[in-house]
Amino acid sequence: MAKLPEDVLEAINNRGNMKMLATIDKGKKVNVVPIGSVRALDEEMLAFANCVPNSRTKQNLEATRKAAVAVFQPPFEGFQIKGTFLKWETSGPLFEEMSAEINETMQKYNLPGKVEAVGKIKVTEAYALSIPIAGEKLA
Repeated sequence: MAKLPEDVLEAINNRGNMKMLATIDKGKKVNVVPIGSVRALDEEMLAFANCVPNSRTKQNLEATRKAAVAVFQPPFEGFQIKGTFLKWETSGPLFEEMSAEINETMQKYNLPGKVEAVGKIKVTEAYALSIPIAGEKLA
């Protein structure tokens, strides 16, 4: 089992850092979206909110179960986390916590939509994106 190092956990859980979620469809076409809600639940599990019903991201995750998250921490540090999509949660403590927080933020900034589900990704690998060790396997 891949376990994220402490510096990767800190970077992913820092709300000020830029994060992107990449998925792939059955035809191997890549989709990348900004994903501010992603967080590490522990060393082996990520969670994120899906606020767009029937999005390409949702379709890809359900079709291939492959995901990667990139996180960039100023000034020049970054990480890539690869994993397997496990499931959507539409109720329970994690869903309620993330929904309350993200829906409030969306309302504050007058953004349409709300949390439809919370996705969970099992970490399989992690890599450095920082020079001079870019590409080095961390987990």
